[in-house]
Amino acid sequence: MKLKIGLSLGLLILLSASLTAFQKITKADLRAQKLEDRLENYARVSREKCLEGIYEDAAAIVDSLMIERARSKRDTVGKPPKPLRPDKPEIRPPNDSMSVKPLVDLPIDSTQ
Repeated sequence: MKLKIGLSLGLLILLSASLTAFQKITKADLRAQKLEDRLENYARVSREKCLEGIYEDAAAIVDSLMIERARSKRDTVGKPPKPLRPDKPEIRPPNDSMSVKPLVDLPIDSTQ
C-alpha cells in the first residue's frame, strides 16, 4: 500500500517537473506577468481605500442620525425657570421717636 502511494507520488512529481521543463518563459512574459500583478494589486488597494472612505462617511451619517434621534426623544420639559427676585422692602421709620436711655443708672466704682 505504501509502495503504491510512494510510486504514485513520485510519478506525479516527475510529470510536473517535465511539464515545466518544456515551457519557455521569456523576459517579456515575466514583465507582463509582473505588470498584471501590480495592476491587480493597485486596483485592490484602490478599491479597499474607496470602501474605507465610504464606511467612514456612512458611520458619520449613522452617528449623526443616532444623536438626532436621541435628542428628539429627550424630555423637553426641563427645569422650571428661576424665580425673580422680590422687590426691596421699603424702610419704615420706627414708631418711637425718643432716644434710647438706660433703665437703671448705676454708678461705676473705679476703686475696686
